[in-house]
Amino acid sequence: MLDTLDLLLWSLTLIPMVVMENWTQVAFQYRDDDGSEVTATDRQPVNTNDTLQLDEPYRMRICVQGTHSGGSGSFELTTPTFEYNVDGAGWNPVTTTSLNVRAVASADISWTITDGDATTEQLAQSQTFVAGQMDENGTSASLTLSETEESEWELVFQLRSADLSGGETVQLRITENGTALDAYTQTPSITVASGGGGGNEGAMIHHLRNMGVYG
Repeated sequence: MLDTLDLLLWSLTLIPMVVMENWTQVAFQYRDDDGSEVTATDRQPVNTNDTLQLDEPYRMRICVQGTHSGGSGSFELTTPTFEYNVDGAGWNPVTTTSLNVRAVASADISWTITDGDATTEQLAQSQTFVAGQMDENGTSASLTLSETEESEWELVFQLRSADLSGGETVQLRITENGTALDAYTQTPSITVASGGGGGNEGAMIHHLRNMGVYG
């Protein structure tokens, strides 16, 4: 005859294991808008902050890992969305019409970037890579990741001189359609450069220097 402890242990085997989805932003890298998804110049090492000019196109690549708890499983990250935060005042979505930080189309001088293009692994973190997307409007399509997988998204953006001033600090992050991820172990923090930006001229000059025909 089963005693109380045996009954308890037996009943526990009948309880289904609940796997909880967890998402963690684990890495970032600043990039110039001067090449393809693969060849664009990395401005700094991974997880190293930078000072950026106003009104110039840049890119921010962010890596998110699935870190699910309670067992194995795959979950959908619905509508990955970039957000910005100026001087700690609160998070706001990055869009093609947003203030302060605006999603823009790549300069496409001698390369072609299209919103929604698949990303390849650039940040080389610890989990199995699944392609994310290039982002020119602040929002990407849904993506399914398991607890052993990660992905990378890359936003093309500008800091707006109409809204920002030199010395201000701008953070960027990815959310799940406006809802914060479960954890952020790395969050880029941009320092706005003092003085005017160079607009697309700055990106053009950088590109010409890479070709050895300027400066």
